[in-house]
Amino acid sequence: MFDISNKTPFSSAAGLVLDNRGANIVSLAVRGSFIFEDNWKTIKLNKKQEVPLFSEEYFDTPENSGIRFPADILPGKLNTDIGLNGCVYKTDTKSKKIKASLKIGKIFKEIIVTGNRRWQKNLLSTGGFSMSSPEPFIKMPIECSRLFGGKFEDEKGRIISYEPNPNGTGFIIDKKNVNQTKLPNFEIPGKEITSWKDRILPASFGFTTPAWPHRKKISGTYDENWRKKHCPLYPEDMDMKFFNSAQPELIADGFLTGGEKAELKNLTKDGYKKFKIPEYKIMADFYYQKEHILKKTDLHTISIEPENKSLYMTWGCFFQIGNRPSDIENIKTWLEED
Repeated sequence: MFDISNKTPFSSAAGLVLDNRGANIVSLAVRGSFIFEDNWKTIKLNKKQEVPLFSEEYFDTPENSGIRFPADILPGKLNTDIGLNGCVYKTDTKSKKIKASLKIGKIFKEIIVTGNRRWQKNLLSTGGFSMSSPEPFIKMPIECSRLFGGKFEDEKGRIISYEPNPNGTGFIIDKKNVNQTKLPNFEIPGKEITSWKDRILPASFGFTTPAWPHRKKISGTYDENWRKKHCPLYPEDMDMKFFNSAQPELIADGFLTGGEKAELKNLTKDGYKKFKIPEYKIMADFYYQKEHILKKTDLHTISIEPENKSLYMTWGCFFQIGNRPSDIENIKTWLEED
């Protein structure tokens, strides 16, 4: 929609969106694609630069998979999102349980990974069921089907889903469905499942849907008043942090700048990797109504995919305009030199 003169080595895009008060917002995104080389000691630009996303990209379809990458063109963003898609590797062949962690700067998240288990009948156990012994594993994909969640059809034919992850396992609503149900492979330390009645958050490093509690509670009020007076805009009481789609622990306090130290534990074959997040300063010039309006972009998203040895970063900024978007004649982006 907008003519962009992109002087960065990355891909750029801009779109016109409406905020929750109906204001026209130009959302600009610059997305960089990188590759890890020399045993992760070097981070280089990928030959193929992926374009910014106007909507979420799923691993498969939205109905049967999770979000691989969040949207880049948004009405606003207040914090850097961090996400990781990949697998957990167990270098200790004896243990059937392991911890994996992601750390960038002061941001840290750890999860517990256990081999395949099922609920099984056990008359000597409280509740009549116990967990089977974990199966050994070497590599465990972090995917929706292995996280807590699921869906069931009740006696009236209604589908009851665990909203944060309908494609998971371990969510049980009827005792008759307990036996042989798979337990999730991934759990949050200190919040592991102890009963088939437990409800826990899916434990991963991936991006979340709007149905996750930390996003849903700030999504605003969708009531009759909204339908009559405000639809199809976002609710007036929506918090802009709703557009942060990372796990709660992986949302930065404000924006990261690049240069932060990153550590991956048990997320690669050799068990440990460390590197620094690339640091770039990207500027944008909006030529609007014959005036040049300069904007500094912020680092919106960091996505890591160890299996592909890939790193993706998105910078962005926003410009509120009036009712004549055509008054923006050009947008220019470039790298600011120190």
